[in-house]
Amino acid sequence: MLRINPPGKVLKEMSAEEMARTPVLLGLDIEKSAAGVFKIFIEIVFQSIRLERLFGQGNWYIGANQVDLKLWATGANITDYTQATTVTVTYTVIKSKKRATGAKIKPEVKGPLDTSASIGEIGVKLEKGEELQTMYSGTENELSVTKANDVVQWEKSMPHGGKIIRDYLHGNLSLWADCTWANGQDKTGEVDLYTFPSLFDNDRKMYSRGKSILMKWILYYNEKVLENESGIKVQFEIK
Repeated sequence: MLRINPPGKVLKEMSAEEMARTPVLLGLDIEKSAAGVFKIFIEIVFQSIRLERLFGQGNWYIGANQVDLKLWATGANITDYTQATTVTVTYTVIKSKKRATGAKIKPEVKGPLDTSASIGEIGVKLEKGEELQTMYSGTENELSVTKANDVVQWEKSMPHGGKIIRDYLHGNLSLWADCTWANGQDKTGEVDLYTFPSLFDNDRKMYSRGKSILMKWILYYNEKVLENESGIKVQFEIK
């Protein structure tokens, strides 16, 4: 049996009202094998919260394009877990080199009685440029993972750059970890989900920094828009 504290913060227990205002939801479950290994299942659900704009001008959306999740299985031996996933990236490096060539012109004004006066120097600078473009392929972690003793931490990020459909994550991410505890040891732990929601326009594109500050100021006066804005933290005990 899995006991979760505080209650009402995971998918099976959360109210429909709170769920509708939470940008990223957390599910937690366990399964015990015949060999005594406890598989901890973690489900992360990315959803968008739609807000109607004033005067029928479409909608705003609140969503997240990055989350961090930490599983701490207190004193357990974590034998296996969800591994990182990568995306292939093509990098382009552009280097410019300029050479300056110039000449100095020193005009002189002739005056009466054959006197002359210099009025300073005028510099003329010409630039010739060369551009070197280098392309190479590499990989980046779309889902990265680290493990240290009884702690596993995942980070899910959206690739940078313009998106065709939306600039925030939308869908489910399933994670798992196999844990074993010594006989007689308390089987406890903690799951920390950190979220970073942002505001998006009617085309589901992220607002600029200036507009985001303005929109957040407007939403500040709209009560109960968000729940669990910074994430969800729960402790668990396996009986």
